[in-house]
Amino acid sequence: MESTKGLAATILLAAIGVLGGALLFEHVGGLAPCVLCLWERWPWWIAAAITIPVLLLAPVRRALGPALPALFALIFAGSFALAAYHVAVEQHWIAGPATCSAPLSGARSFADFQNMVVNRPVVRCDEVPWALFGVSLAGFNALFSALIAILALRTMRRFRPEAAR
Repeated sequence: MESTKGLAATILLAAIGVLGGALLFEHVGGLAPCVLCLWERWPWWIAAAITIPVLLLAPVRRALGPALPALFALIFAGSFALAAYHVAVEQHWIAGPATCSAPLSGARSFADFQNMVVNRPVVRCDEVPWALFGVSLAGFNALFSALIAILALRTMRRFRPEAAR
């Protein structure tokens, strides 16, 4: 991956896959996300938002130059750290945040809000609701984030200004 445009396209496709998968697990599969799950989505949303102008506007690519792969490397290093933290919480190696429950949304009145608070189930960050080959969704996020961070670092190392055009 020599160009920032290729890196941005790869990250956009990965973000669509990761976020689409998370939303499918949540809305189709019925897996309510915990607070850490929701936090883990933010780096993917941010990276996807950055890729749009990079892919559509050559002046943006040129202006960002070698800083773009470095920015993506930082975003996904942070994403990896957050996902690894979640895995450590799931494995009970460390304690999770005290606010480990899904946020409230959709209340149209104070009575609706009260009803949601009383009747909603708590989604715990230290439980694994789904795993494949012993790897949780947080574990897969850590893996994908690490791969994207490495890809961004390799692109940054090989960056040539003419490749940004």
